Amino acid sequence: MPLALLLLIGLEPPGPAPLTQVADVRALSKADAAERRPVELTVAVTFVNRHLRDFFVQDVTAGVYVEESPLALGLAPGDRVILTGFTAPGTFAPAVVATGVRKIGSAEFPAPELHNLDPDDNRWLDARYVEGRVYVQRYQYNGVRVLFSVATAKGTAVINVPDNGLNLSRAAALVGSVVRFRGVCNSPRHDPNTGTASAVGRFLVASLDDIEPLPESNGSTAPIPIANVHRGFVTGPAPFARPVAVRGVVTYALEKNKVQEIAVQDDTGAALVYPSEPTDLRVGAAVLVRGYSSPRSSAIRLEHAVVSLAGPPRTAPAPFPTSADQILRDARWGRLVEVAGEVRAAAAERDGEWLVTCTDMGRQFVVAYSGPDGAALGDLEPGTQVTITGVVFPVAAQQEGDALCIRINSPEDVFVRSRPPPPPPESWWTARRVTRLLVGVGVAGLLVGGWILTLRRQVRRQAAEIRARYEREAELSRSLQESRRLEALGRLVGGIAHDFNNLLTVILGSGQLVRDLVPAASPADELLRTVIQAGERGADLTGQLLTFSRRNPIALEPMDLNEVLQEIEKLVRPAVGDGVRVVTDYAPDLPPVRADRGVLTQLVLNLATNARDAMDGAGELGLRTRCVAVAGRPVARLVVSDNGCGMDDATKARVFEPFFTTKPVGKGTGLGLATVYGIVNGLGGTIALESAVGQGTTFSIDLPGDRSAGNRAARATPGRPRPAPAVGPVLLVDDDPSVRATTAAILRYAGVIVVEADAPGAALDLIRHASEPFAVLITDIVMPELSGPQLAEQVRLRCPDIRVLFISGYPREELPQNTMPREGDRFLHKPFAAVQLLVELQALCAGSSAVPVAESQPFEVPR
Repeated sequence: MPLALLLLIGLEPPGPAPLTQVADVRALSKADAAERRPVELTVAVTFVNRHLRDFFVQDVTAGVYVEESPLALGLAPGDRVILTGFTAPGTFAPAVVATGVRKIGSAEFPAPELHNLDPDDNRWLDARYVEGRVYVQRYQYNGVRVLFSVATAKGTAVINVPDNGLNLSRAAALVGSVVRFRGVCNSPRHDPNTGTASAVGRFLVASLDDIEPLPESNGSTAPIPIANVHRGFVTGPAPFARPVAVRGVVTYALEKNKVQEIAVQDDTGAALVYPSEPTDLRVGAAVLVRGYSSPRSSAIRLEHAVVSLAGPPRTAPAPFPTSADQILRDARWGRLVEVAGEVRAAAAERDGEWLVTCTDMGRQFVVAYSGPDGAALGDLEPGTQVTITGVVFPVAAQQEGDALCIRINSPEDVFVRSRPPPPPPESWWTARRVTRLLVGVGVAGLLVGGWILTLRRQVRRQAAEIRARYEREAELSRSLQESRRLEALGRLVGGIAHDFNNLLTVILGSGQLVRDLVPAASPADELLRTVIQAGERGADLTGQLLTFSRRNPIALEPMDLNEVLQEIEKLVRPAVGDGVRVVTDYAPDLPPVRADRGVLTQLVLNLATNARDAMDGAGELGLRTRCVAVAGRPVARLVVSDNGCGMDDATKARVFEPFFTTKPVGKGTGLGLATVYGIVNGLGGTIALESAVGQGTTFSIDLPGDRSAGNRAARATPGRPRPAPAVGPVLLVDDDPSVRATTAAILRYAGVIVVEADAPGAALDLIRHASEPFAVLITDIVMPELSGPQLAEQVRLRCPDIRVLFISGYPREELPQNTMPREGDRFLHKPFAAVQLLVELQALCAGSSAVPVAESQPFEVPR
């Protein structure tokens, strides 16, 4: 019927179909069983517990537990019923809660399943009707039921028999017998602490009638010698249920981790006994042991055993002298033995047990003691010779070479035969000290090595510094020598130039005077003009020599750069040699520049000699000028180029540094281009460099134009002034007779009264004896006895108003400090022309520097 129709007529929808087989109930999970699934089972009742009002039922598929219900009171084992109810989760497996039980007759019990008390069978045989052959170890009556402790070689269990008028004497008679029982397996139980099933089986038997002794197997439980115990199950009827019985004396007893371990020995052998329940035993107790021989051990091992006293205590058997190797060969497990050995490792405590590692003829074994005074074994030091009396146990898992374990009952069971000799007195050369000494020596070696390395580095650094200092000093020494050489050369050139200036003064002055005496345009006039031009050329050469030797004063004045370069070109060509071709290209529209001929000459010569060296004496040197505009102002550009080897970037970066040179030692001072750079900066210009390796070098020098050069040049051009009419007598003093005679002739031809003196002393005599004072003193500066300024001072003592004109072949800047004229005096540099001498004389008498051109009158020398 549809669900909607059922709801419409007020009927509840049907629930799930009831479970009809017990196996379906057992297959449910605890969660599914908790959903109260309906059941309707046709089963046979296998056990009824009237005290707890619960019961067990079973069909052909499985058995199930029915929880407490009043319905159990009307049931008996063997009833066939229809059970209705629902499922419950149960304590271990799904159970059933009965809501109705209807008897439908009686039924035979299902065929029992065989159970050997194996814990692995408890799960699948739970709630089933089973049969087993077991050995009854003991029984207990609690007023409600009798509990039999039973065992087989597979495990242990408890048989629960309800008190339904039990005969306890009959129950007692079953102890020590092999019996066959039939009942319901109720083995799996939850441990409330761990939540796991107990390994001890539990069986529910309806009455003692379901426990039947097996007479044919009971005689086999009589005690036998331990040596005759078969390692494995006893053959014959009920092999798993028949225990082995032995008598002997306890030689060792230990309870550890709720497991009791006992060694029992008789005259034939020894066995290791593991009781199913702990028993209070002492060493020496006579006991009867019934247990099951384990097939999994090389020793005689009785498990699930029942141990009972078999008489008064006896003396423990004498220990058997043997060796560790003999024990392993003969498998004398459980025997009380006496073994001699040597302590290998000191005693150590592990899990409440003291362990001492020993060796015997190369075999390693361990001595174990579990008593409270185990610390006494701590006195055993390695090397101690001992004799151990104890019971031999096999080692389950050999660790660190241990082959067997000898358990002792007291620390006194270890007898010390001898102790290792005391160590000899400790020598100073102990391993620790030697190690420390070696470490110290090593550290000292490392420190010394590090110090040596540091010292070597310092020596190398200082040597490099000394070498660099020596090289710098050598370079400075070379530079100083070069400077001294140049200074000596300058002095030589200055001295020669001074003498030449005196000669040129005579030549120029005499030539001009003689030329004025001959007719113009005559052959003599032409010859004299040539002589005068040669003298002027000589004056220029001496000026260039003084400039080259840096003894000519630097005077910035407006000049034509092209004209100056044409003069310098005459010095450049012989300086660079015949192998270098000099190419010039001068721009015609070049603005005048403010410079000094001497420094320009030095600048061009330095660049030319550098170019010659770069071309290795053969190539092309270019001198060019251009007019360019920089920031709106006209600039004269001088370009000096060559087609030599060129320079790389590193050289170009340092080319203007002082003392930097790429030439070999002794062939360059490193001052040439540095001097050029300083000259250009001093003139207010700039210098640029273009060069590449193998492509030559080009220097471009920009000199600013002088806008007012034309006006100043016009004002500086003097006419032919004449001396003032009121010039009085002139005293002329010069130690060079030629210069003195020429100068006197120029003055006399100009109408000046001249008195000559060849030395300062003679001049002073003339002053003292003169009838009238002299108006002008013309004197050389460098003379014997007195210098020109000193003579002037002496003269001024007698003639305070005298005017002084100094003449000298030395530049004014090269004169000694004590020979410098005082302010107001005039100075004329040799060689000078006649007109220059007269202009200076006229300016001296007039008190001005020069007479303007417009105011000057032509001056004619009388013929």
